[in-house]
Amino acid sequence: GDVEVWEIVNLTADTHPIHLHAIQFQLIDRQLIDAAGYMAAYDGSFPSGMFMPGYGPPLDYDTPNAAGAVGGNPDVTTFLLGAPTPPLASEAGWKDTVIAYPERTRIATRWAPQDTALGDDGRFTFTPDILGGVYVWHCHITDHEDNEMMRPDQVISDPAINDADRDHVQGVDY
Repeated sequence: GDVEVWEIVNLTADTHPIHLHAIQFQLIDRQLIDAAGYMAAYDGSFPSGMFMPGYGPPLDYDTPNAAGAVGGNPDVTTFLLGAPTPPLASEAGWKDTVIAYPERTRIATRWAPQDTALGDDGRFTFTPDILGGVYVWHCHITDHEDNEMMRPDQVISDPAINDADRDHVQGVDY
């Protein structure tokens, strides 16, 4: 039932069709960034003070950055340029893929059925962690799916749901 705002920062000169499994989302906006400045801050955030191949994100993944975001990357807000651009009319509504241009793209992900009001129960009709809860989000360009552009996303059920509720929702025994 959580709603998360994701920031996808594309530092390349290419556009990338980003696809999320298990849920849909809505495009909030896009905004240009100072890519060279952000890349310098990113590289400088590694323990060695420069990019370390194979290390992972430069910061601790679960510790919020200066803007309160988790994920291991520096805060992008000080590198944003101009005003955010709202979605085009053709991009309105629920999506499972968004085009990430060379800029920051923000999406609102909602881990609940899209036809459920926010004040309602907000649970899926399946237990998201039934198969380990690992879904992926990735670039839909085939060459990129094997080049660190397919990332795991672990979905964990609400601990308030007891096993009897899960069995009723899922229709299976654990």
